[in-house]
Amino acid sequence: AIPFAEGAVFRADLLEEGAEALKRRAAAEGYIAAEVTPEVSLDRETFEAAVTYSIKAGKPARVARALFDGETAPFTPELLLSKARLDPGDRYRESRAQRDAGRMTEVLHDRGHLQGIVELIAAQLTDDGAVIPVYRISVGPEIVFATRGISEKRVRRDLHELVEGQTFDEDFVLQYVEDRERALQAKGYYRALVDYEM
Repeated sequence: AIPFAEGAVFRADLLEEGAEALKRRAAAEGYIAAEVTPEVSLDRETFEAAVTYSIKAGKPARVARALFDGETAPFTPELLLSKARLDPGDRYRESRAQRDAGRMTEVLHDRGHLQGIVELIAAQLTDDGAVIPVYRISVGPEIVFATRGISEKRVRRDLHELVEGQTFDEDFVLQYVEDRERALQAKGYYRALVDYEM
């Protein structure tokens, strides 16, 4: 956000901060080489300053093939990127790259790696003006459920829904166990006991 508000005291040192904020916003929309120039006009009678930012956006950057920072095994980069919707040649937008990171995290979770996470950490500019989305990946261990009295598939599905893109930890298991026990007791199974070991 621009660090100025109407009616606030003018501070010249905030001009560049405002320009940088606008450059970051333009870059998030794919205008990586945008130029932002602040201009100030002072009214000596009213002591008011008018700040105008001139923006030369340039051409929007196109997406190059993404890179992963971290080991993707046992998954291939191709499998993970097949779930991405931001393809090479598309106009780069940071918000779309962030959503792709979420989709790739879902691939890990769907395949039992509930502690896995993919995060967008950079947008690297190439010599030809394209942008390489750089994703940090941590696959994490495959989590296997051994169950009695309920199917393993049901537990996996329920926990996956509970996690919903977050990093899996023991707190989710504890919450799930408490929720399942309450649900059974609400159905009349007053002596139901749901427990777990890790």
